[in-house]
Amino acid sequence: NTPKAGGGLKVAINTGPSAASDATYGDASLENSRYHKLVIHPVPVKPLGADKVKVPELPVYLTKKEAKRIRRQTRKEREEERKDKIALGLMEAPEPKLKLGNFMKVLGDQAIS
Repeated sequence: NTPKAGGGLKVAINTGPSAASDATYGDASLENSRYHKLVIHPVPVKPLGADKVKVPELPVYLTKKEAKRIRRQTRKEREEERKDKIALGLMEAPEPKLKLGNFMKVLGDQAIS
């Protein structure tokens, strides 16, 4: 189990009476096993019509936190887009809302008469 300068790590492999005691770790692969030839390794084959069959995609469910974050982001983007359109003059600014607190500011001259 000590590293050698030219060969790597020394590993004892029990492959029969004719096995050399100075075998390296690289020699311990499946191809060098005496049972590897006895195992049948089938070639993977795609079933007929596998290209035509479409697997239905499962819907992605969001957590409450993710849904809130996405909703908040889309609302913010939509509001920023609306403000940009108003700033560029592509859209008219909405009329100020009439409330009891800003009644005089909104109506102006009409409130006096």
